[in-house]
Amino acid sequence: MKLASKVFLILGAVADVFIFIFGIIYAVISGMKEMIYQEVTGKYYSQYTEAQLRELADATSTIILILGLIMIIIGIIGFIFAIITVTKLSKATNKKQIIVPAIFSLIFSCFIGGLLTLLIPQEDFDEGKKEVFAKASEDSASDITERLKKLDELEKNGTITKEEKEKIKLKILDKYTK
Repeated sequence: MKLASKVFLILGAVADVFIFIFGIIYAVISGMKEMIYQEVTGKYYSQYTEAQLRELADATSTIILILGLIMIIIGIIGFIFAIITVTKLSKATNKKQIIVPAIFSLIFSCFIGGLLTLLIPQEDFDEGKKEVFAKASEDSASDITERLKKLDELEKNGTITKEEKEKIKLKILDKYTK
């Protein structure tokens, strides 16, 4: 479920990039007032005066610019929330850590990705903890082995006595069995 959420969130981020690009295109087109004027003049030439047609072209240009700016803002916000959610999802050890980013992604970026992220069961996060604990216990086992080998070497070299070795050995084993 985590993987599906990440995939949809990344797809949402890609869609947000396209929204951003189209917003820039709209903003550029809005600057081409003469082209808009020619288009408006061709359709409504007989119905309006030239001043009215210029005003209509200016209004159309302004609307296109506003739409472009809205698309740019939506693209940026959606992209940021999608990336934040994917990052938090990768690092989360508890479902509570991803609820807020998932809700923001649901609203501003990818509805399906945000929804899937909210529906991830707690067990999926517990699996990650198990992997971490398993790795830590493997590290601990190799650490114990190394320490016990070092104790044997110290006893063989005569640095410590057999009694001292046994006391230290008990401390080492006691530390790792708690």
